[in-house]
Amino acid sequence: MKKFLFLLFLTVISVTVAQEKGTLKGLVTDKDANNEPLPFANIVLKGTTTGGTTDFDGNYSFQVPVGTHTVVFSFLGYKTVQKTFTIKAGEIITINQVMSGEEGVGLDEVIVKASKAKESEKALLNEQKNAVEIVESIGAERLGKVGINDALVATTKISGVNKAESSGDIFIRGLGDRYLLTTMNGLPIPSDDVDKKNINLNLFPTNLIQKLGLTKTFSASSYADQTSGHVDVLSKIYSSESKGIKVKVGATTNTNVIDKFSTYRGTQNLNNTTLGFYSSSLSPAEATSTQSWGTKDVSLPLNRNISITAGKRFEIGDKDLGVIFSYGNRVSFDYITGVRALYNANERQNEYNDAEQFTTTYNNTALLNFSLDLNTNNKIQFVNLFINKTQDNLFEGGRNGEGFQVDNDPVANRGSFIRDQNVKETTILIHQLLGEHDLSEKNLLKWAVGANFVSANEPNRIRNEVVIGDGTSATGFTPAGQVFPSQNNNFQNRVSSQEISDFEVNGYINDEIIFFETEDTFFKAKFGVDTRFRTRDFVSKFIGVANQNNLFTDSVDNIPSIYSADNFSNGTIRADAGNPEDTYNSYLLYSGGYVTTSYKTASFLLDAGLRFEYNDISLTEWDVNNFIDPVTFIPRLGSSQTTYTNILPHLNFKYTLNEKSSLRLVLTKTITLPEFKELAPFEYFSPTSRVIVGNPDLIASTNYNADLKYEFFPSAAQLISVTGFYKRISDPINFAIERGPAGFFTYDNTGDLATVYGVELESRIDIINTDSFGKLNFNLNTTLMEHSQDLDRIYQYNNISESRLVGAPNVIVNGGLNYSNEKDNSLNIALQANYTSDKIFALGAPRDQTDNGRLELFNSEIIENAVFTADLVISKQLSEKLSVKGTFRNLLNPTIKQTQEVRDLTTGVFSNKTVSEYKSGVDLGVSLTYSF
Repeated sequence: MKKFLFLLFLTVISVTVAQEKGTLKGLVTDKDANNEPLPFANIVLKGTTTGGTTDFDGNYSFQVPVGTHTVVFSFLGYKTVQKTFTIKAGEIITINQVMSGEEGVGLDEVIVKASKAKESEKALLNEQKNAVEIVESIGAERLGKVGINDALVATTKISGVNKAESSGDIFIRGLGDRYLLTTMNGLPIPSDDVDKKNINLNLFPTNLIQKLGLTKTFSASSYADQTSGHVDVLSKIYSSESKGIKVKVGATTNTNVIDKFSTYRGTQNLNNTTLGFYSSSLSPAEATSTQSWGTKDVSLPLNRNISITAGKRFEIGDKDLGVIFSYGNRVSFDYITGVRALYNANERQNEYNDAEQFTTTYNNTALLNFSLDLNTNNKIQFVNLFINKTQDNLFEGGRNGEGFQVDNDPVANRGSFIRDQNVKETTILIHQLLGEHDLSEKNLLKWAVGANFVSANEPNRIRNEVVIGDGTSATGFTPAGQVFPSQNNNFQNRVSSQEISDFEVNGYINDEIIFFETEDTFFKAKFGVDTRFRTRDFVSKFIGVANQNNLFTDSVDNIPSIYSADNFSNGTIRADAGNPEDTYNSYLLYSGGYVTTSYKTASFLLDAGLRFEYNDISLTEWDVNNFIDPVTFIPRLGSSQTTYTNILPHLNFKYTLNEKSSLRLVLTKTITLPEFKELAPFEYFSPTSRVIVGNPDLIASTNYNADLKYEFFPSAAQLISVTGFYKRISDPINFAIERGPAGFFTYDNTGDLATVYGVELESRIDIINTDSFGKLNFNLNTTLMEHSQDLDRIYQYNNISESRLVGAPNVIVNGGLNYSNEKDNSLNIALQANYTSDKIFALGAPRDQTDNGRLELFNSEIIENAVFTADLVISKQLSEKLSVKGTFRNLLNPTIKQTQEVRDLTTGVFSNKTVSEYKSGVDLGVSLTYSF
């Protein structure tokens, strides 16, 4: 690989341009952006391919033949302008040009300085208008105006997208994480969470983002493991807007945290966390007997953030090097309280009506990007991204003495108290090398290689399950008010650790050839190959403790007195290593090749492609405590390997009705592959006693998709569109309650067929746009859909044989008002709202295989109730260098609730029981940005 990259690098830098006899240069500026320079504008000699694009500061320069020529200035969303000139041998001619989104301007308008990046709203809308695929984008300009902090929030401003408030996952047209593909600069990036396929987009603060694009239709030039959409995060590169140094500082708080400001707590792991980085030399066995089992008080739980962005352009001979560095640090504190419960076979297994969760999160991000223009025809970019996220989570339930837990001893399930202390630290390194080369006027070559490293660890998880005595125990072990560790087994009180190491290499080569092209017509083709290879090593270890002498204490806050170093040394408390470590090793290989062709006339565009893809998913070995081979009955050990070979077509037809409107039809076939976590039969215990276990028998889904879209662009900055969509999914994968012990969940192909169909409406309209008032913009994205799936017999209960898809609501509405006074010291006000209707969190199931016909023994599906949220952001440019922003998030503070229908075994009456309920609180904040 190293030799290949070296030879490829030598090849691309050896590309030269032909000898010319005169030089045309100048500055292109943007009238719609206060006459700032306009990067990436196109300048060509009419009727030829001679030309180039403006650099980051709006400058251009290229050689032209002697004679009289017409130069054409163009940019996405802007009026094309032409200018005629005559040049002599060795002569240098300067033509400066002002561009406008509404109409052409005179050639005598000359501006000297400024900058403008191509992620403006007008440019992105024009890109959407002319794109072959159905694509929607949000650029830095809009991100700033509506006060979006990260890529996760940005996606929810796109039609058909909603975020699960309980998990933070995004769903596109009702399809969740497994149906989504996430890339950065076109290359796959790893997940930071063992439970998920895609990286949590809140790890990308907006200071790292140039734009975020969402493609809802598959193209043969992309990986096929996408059915709902493809999110591509385009990382920040140097532009004249990023020239110099910008420093942003901010502080926020949450109304829930304000109520606990003087009593906010975290876990013992905060003692080993410095600036968001966790470090401890203790193994789980050593930590069991030497560290405290108590919590830690946290002073000043005030959210704060700082970011520094610096950019500079260097001229190296005739080459341009743009460098941008961005660093961000965020610390946040969250507190929620409410109900957590678990039901099994219509009976309550546990319930805590005073469940509390304290979450302290540190995010450190750093981006270093080098963009090198070798000449007008050859560009190379080197991207380096570092992310470190450390999350300290303290969960408690039952402090009020009313906690209920079926398996607790010895107080007949009453007075249960749970405390779970855990730290999760994820470190991600992403390195990418990308190249773009105009091999000729009709041949564009793009290539990229990447290497990703992930370390996702839970190094020190401390869990206590105890009983608070009420004086009524038949055994008499626990007097009223006394606390006794649960002794149903030696692992209810324990220390555990978990380590995940992922490594991935990926890359692609894409060659686009234009066979012929005129002003209104072209025929071109793309050829390419891509590949990715990912490995995962997983290990988990539990160290339980046994209370040898039935020690008591008088308060849950004195639990550390039971598990003291002295009690371990004298044998009163004994550590139990129990079973060996749980481990699994796995790899995933994607290899694909494709060809696409596009034919365009003045009225229509036909784009078709075919992709061949080979996928190999292998768990080379697992060794887990809970697994017994169903054929050989050998415990713990196992492996699995599944390969898939697919031919995947796409057909994309666009008919241009007039200059402002068009009609699109897209037909595609995609696949959905299971993930490592979904396959590996390892049991993960959540703080709330839900147990998630993988399923080695999972198989991939095959999906057929159809989209019909009408687009209307009233102006360069406005849009109205309507899209109808249909998806047919064979062997759908769902998250479901597992037959068997209480609280177990798994992943399964729960039926043979699922269908999703619906309609999306998107609008972005200027209500007022005048020089005196400014601009008031209204945007509304609405999705209405229906979805259903048949259920295999093992998931049928209470005469239910079909269900909706997990995570899919019937209604999604995103909307907002955005005001800008369009002045030098601008004022921006953004009010955004979102509504998501009820959706299934987990499918239900009968209690076990023989209970299909027994009405009383089943677990109903768990429903995540509808949520309506609203945010308000106000920002003001105080001076040329200083701006201030106020944020008011989650203003309505809705209840986040999950319910489950339960049948009373005595009366037979069904009722909805709450299994989770809390409020997130309102976030209030202010930030300052200063540019040097």
